[in-house]
Amino acid sequence: MSDWTAHAAELARSIGAVADVRDRRWLAAVEQVPRHLFVPRWYERSRTGWVAAAISAPDPAATSGSAAAGPAPDPPVGAATAAEPGAAVVDPGDGRPGPPSSAAVDTAAVDTAAVDTAADDTAADDAADDAAADDAAADAVTDPGVVTDAGLAGAYRDEALVTALLPDGHGGLAAVSSSTQPSLMVGMLDALDLGNHPRVLEIGTGTGYNAALMCHVLGDAAVHSVDVDPALVDTARARLDSLGHHPLLAVGDGRAGLPGHAPYDRIIATCAFPEVPWAWAEQLVAGGLLLVDVKVGLLAGNLALLRRTPDRLEGRFLPAWAGFMAVRDRDRPPVWQEADPPVGPTEGETETALDPHPLAASVPWFLAQIGPPPVVTFRRFGPDLAGARFVAADGAWCAVSPPDTRGRRSVTWGGPRCLWDDVERAHALWRAHRRPSWDRIGLTVTPDRTHTVWLDRPDAPLARW
Repeated sequence: MSDWTAHAAELARSIGAVADVRDRRWLAAVEQVPRHLFVPRWYERSRTGWVAAAISAPDPAATSGSAAAGPAPDPPVGAATAAEPGAAVVDPGDGRPGPPSSAAVDTAAVDTAAVDTAADDTAADDAADDAAADDAAADAVTDPGVVTDAGLAGAYRDEALVTALLPDGHGGLAAVSSSTQPSLMVGMLDALDLGNHPRVLEIGTGTGYNAALMCHVLGDAAVHSVDVDPALVDTARARLDSLGHHPLLAVGDGRAGLPGHAPYDRIIATCAFPEVPWAWAEQLVAGGLLLVDVKVGLLAGNLALLRRTPDRLEGRFLPAWAGFMAVRDRDRPPVWQEADPPVGPTEGETETALDPHPLAASVPWFLAQIGPPPVVTFRRFGPDLAGARFVAADGAWCAVSPPDTRGRRSVTWGGPRCLWDDVERAHALWRAHRRPSWDRIGLTVTPDRTHTVWLDRPDAPLARW
C-alpha cells in the first residue's frame, strides 16, 4: 500500500505557499488528516461524460477469489446531499475545469455542478453519461482494490472531488455532492477565526472530511454537523469513528440548523443558499460569525462572512469569488440542474459589447440576478464556446453570439422580458460606482428575511430582496 502522508504533506505545503493562512493549525490538520479515507472514490468530468476514479486499482488476489480489505463503500450514485457540495476548481471561462483563460475572469473556486450546465451543447456528453453512471455505480460498490500511489495523488489534489451524481433532467447526470477543494476549506475555516474550541455548526456533513479537520483542531465536543442524507451521515460517522473522532452528526434539513444543540459560536455552510435562513441567526451567540455561500441565481453571489448582532446579520463578501453546489432536497438536483424551463419564440434582437460569461464580471452578474426570476441555465455554444445562452426561471431567455470583428455581439431574446437588459443595467450600476470588487460589497439580513446588498457601508444600499 502506498504512503498517503507524503501526498497530504505536499497538499498542506502547496496551500500554505499560495494562501495567507493566519491559523497554521489548519495546515497541520490537512497534513495529518487522511483525505483519502473520506474520498476513496470520486467522479471526473470528461468530454465524453462522467468517469469513475478511485484511490485503488483492482486487486488480482481479490479477483481470483481471495478476500482483500478496501475502503468502506461510498453510497451509490444517487445517494446525494444538500450539503458539502464543494467549491471546486478555478473556472476557465468555458465551463470546464482548468486554469483561467484570461485576466478578465475572476480568480475563482467554482462548483463543478454549477458549470456543468454551462458546458457546450454536445450530444456526446449526455449520451455517454448514462453508461458512465452504470460503470461508476458498480465500481463504487464492488471495487475492493489495492491503494496505489497514483490513486492517492488524485485524492490529494487541491480540487473538489465529485462524490455523488443524480439525473439532471437533460438525459445525463449532474454532480450533487463533493469533497470541497482543500485550499478553499482552509481559507473558510481561517476566515471564521475559530480560536480556541468554539462551538461550531457545519451545514453539510458530506464526506465528513471537513468535520475531521475541525475535530483535529478544535476537539470533537466542539463540532456539530447536519446533512439531509442519512446514508452520507452514516458513512461519514464510520470514517470519523475509524480515526477516533466522535463529533455530533445529525440528519436533517440544514436550512433549519440544529436548534437542539444551540447556541453556536460559528456556523459554516458548505452549500449555496438563495437566502440566509434566519434560523441560523437564532442559533448564533451574540457576536458569533456565519460563513455562507449566498447565490441568488446560477453563479450569482459569493461567500459572505456575517456577524450576529441583536437585530441582524451583517458583514461583507470575501474578496475572491467562490461557489458551492446549491442546497437541494435529498432526491433531486438543484433547480438549475434540472431541465430547461420551456421557452417561447424570439421576441427581439439587440447588441452588446459585454462578455456574457457570468464570471467575466461576477459582481454585476450577481446584481443582475437580484429581483427578477434568476437565471437557472447557462450554456456555451459556437466557435471556442464564445457564445452563451441563458434561461431564467420564468421562461425569459437570451442568446449572446460570439463577438464579431468589432468585438460586438448580437443578442436575441424571448419570453416575458428581455433578460439581457437586466445584465446591461447591472453593469451600468457597477461602472457608475467605479467597478467595486467583492470586498467592498456587504450584506445585511434582518428577521423579516430582507436581504440588503450595500457598497462600503450599510447605509449605502445597492439592491434588496
